[in-house]
Amino acid sequence: MAGGAGRGVAPIRAPWRGLSSVRGPLARSGQVAACLGVATVAAVFAWRAPAANGLAAAALVGALILDAGGRRALAWAGRRTGIAARFPALPSLALPLGGTLGLGLLAAALVAFPRAFATLASFGAGLLTIGALARLALARTLVAATRETE
Repeated sequence: MAGGAGRGVAPIRAPWRGLSSVRGPLARSGQVAACLGVATVAAVFAWRAPAANGLAAAALVGALILDAGGRRALAWAGRRTGIAARFPALPSLALPLGGTLGLGLLAAALVAFPRAFATLASFGAGLLTIGALARLALARTLVAATRETE
């Protein structure tokens, strides 16, 4: 076995690993529902207090759109390079509990702590943007590596 695998050393696994391991249409519909839920919560907060929450809500919705674009770009790059079978879905890079569960917890936190909406929304937008940019960079790297080998 290459890389030292099989030497009796068990890999360290995160306790939440597997909570968001559902693949396929169910996972995509859950992700879409979670995104729509967070966007709806952000829109309600922005509508109720546009001066205090408008910019943070816009940043959060923009990050959700960027995250969706990053997921689509990575899926396209995986299909184009032929590694989609080995790389079926990249879990959230910044939300440690996975995309759907992480977004659900973010929405719950936004509702539970309305006075901290701007801070929590900015925090969530930053994490989503980090993950989206990492996906876009990985997609670019995959496509560039494939072009170099051709």
